[in-house]
Amino acid sequence: MMRTKFYIFLLLLISTIACSEDTKHNPQTKLQAETQSPAPEQNKEGINSLTETSPDAIILRMETGRKFEMNISTDEELTGKLTDESGKILQKQSLKQNNSVSYDCEIINVDGSGNFAMNITFRRITNAIDAGDLKQQSFDSKSFANIKNVPQDYKIPYSLIGKTYRVMLSPTGKLQKIENLDTLINDVKEQLNPEPANSKQIEAILNKEFDFNKLYNFFSQMFNYIDGKPHKQGDTWNNQYHQDLDKPITVKTKYTLLIDDKFVLSIKTNAELEDAQPDLETKNGAITIKKQAGGTMTGTIKVNRKTGFINETEFTQVLKVNEKQTHRDKPGKVLHSGLTRISKHKVSVKQKK
Repeated sequence: MMRTKFYIFLLLLISTIACSEDTKHNPQTKLQAETQSPAPEQNKEGINSLTETSPDAIILRMETGRKFEMNISTDEELTGKLTDESGKILQKQSLKQNNSVSYDCEIINVDGSGNFAMNITFRRITNAIDAGDLKQQSFDSKSFANIKNVPQDYKIPYSLIGKTYRVMLSPTGKLQKIENLDTLINDVKEQLNPEPANSKQIEAILNKEFDFNKLYNFFSQMFNYIDGKPHKQGDTWNNQYHQDLDKPITVKTKYTLLIDDKFVLSIKTNAELEDAQPDLETKNGAITIKKQAGGTMTGTIKVNRKTGFINETEFTQVLKVNEKQTHRDKPGKVLHSGLTRISKHKVSVKQKK
């Protein structure tokens, strides 16, 4: 059962867009049927409602009843090697994986400040892993008529198909509230029909993966291009967030408005991934570990001019992490490891009639 944690983690694409932008928001960790909304989030310009923005500002302007399909996919390749103090390669390993999640989304209501409630329903989940001789497997929720024949590793992700939860988002894309999680969790447990000993474990996994902070970070990165200001073609602006990818990373992004017409905004993104804690050392018994990380991220975002919502986005992230291990009792023994992660991400949104 514990291996399902890995796949639910992928399912929510925390590995692709898992970030922890400012932690000033309410740190809720255990969710009930309705979480208490934290104080309204404001960005650096102090904008938290439509009434405070220009009509031409890039901001989310949603309408009750709007429906759309959203698909998020990631192709990821990881390569790593372990060397000794002389540079001799002791071990090499590579892994490729593809993950995708499709959702049905519906705007339930919009208040006078532009905050909107959105239902999110899981529609399809796929996963493929190729680790060479170590492991190869794939999964597509669409291939199974019911949960009976679903492989054990994927039973929890499969059980989410057709399940719905609700979020309240601000016009700048900040998560304010989550609802219906107790119902979702109970429905998942009913479908899985676990042994009593596993019931609490399943509930703990789902509560952790639907944690307020994780979903806050998910939406913060998705809508990081929003600064609540009007822009014309050629304008640039900057924003940043924090991301945990093997270690804390600060993603500093420069946005450039390439095309501005009455239907679509085309925005170029160029980001530097900087080590947020370059001097951090951790200890594991007699071993001292020091990691250093950095990289780049480039891509484009196409935004619906009317709603401010994403039409589609593609970006490539390259992250390199180097690790040095020293032993307290063996000062001459040093191990070095290097990991390169190349991730290609796509988000597409299709309006439904």
